[in-house]
Amino acid sequence: MNLKKHNKKLMIFLVIIICFLLFRYFNLGEYFTFESIKGHSGELKAYLNENFALFTIAFILFYIISAALSVPWATLLTMLSGFLYGTILGVFIVNIGATIGSLLAFWAARYLFRDSLKSKYGDRLEKVDKELRENGASYMLFSRLIPAFPFFLINIAAGLTEMSTKRFVWTTMIGIIPGSAVYAFAGESLNSIDSASGILTPQILLAFCFLGLFALVPTVHKKIRYKKNL
Repeated sequence: MNLKKHNKKLMIFLVIIICFLLFRYFNLGEYFTFESIKGHSGELKAYLNENFALFTIAFILFYIISAALSVPWATLLTMLSGFLYGTILGVFIVNIGATIGSLLAFWAARYLFRDSLKSKYGDRLEKVDKELRENGASYMLFSRLIPAFPFFLINIAAGLTEMSTKRFVWTTMIGIIPGSAVYAFAGESLNSIDSASGILTPQILLAFCFLGLFALVPTVHKKIRYKKNL
């Protein structure tokens, strides 16, 4: 292992440890709940109005850390963004935080675990890499658009493959927009909502499924043409 690669691994590992220790020190998991956000929504709005730039930077950093550490707060934070900023600006802010946080998790998986995985399962991993080189964009959009796929698992799984950082970033940015828009729009009426669990109605879930399947159309079409040409 060369020194440059070793330093990258060490830096990523230290960042993860520091974020985890901060999370534990401030005991954020105990306070960051739907009831807590709703109860303090007026205070948060007042803080935003007093110092828009500083509060927004802090909000984005908090979202980045949550996404990077795979803490399940994305729904609450996205709803809060809708309440604080409105749907359009809220989705934009969430997109920045979620994309950067996902990228950090992606890099962590790649630089900390890919080498050892490749040494054990090189042949199998090469088949996956080949498929993702050809159709990775469709698969990423499909997995991002359908809520059934855990957000953090997609980040880690993609990092263990040869998927390019550029492809990971742009498919993440586009793929999370519909879900973010739904929760941010619901968040505009935060004070009249009793819980976050009922926002994804069967109709909305069905719409997401159709979007996800639509993302696979180019890949399916390519495979059908390939079989016909055999």
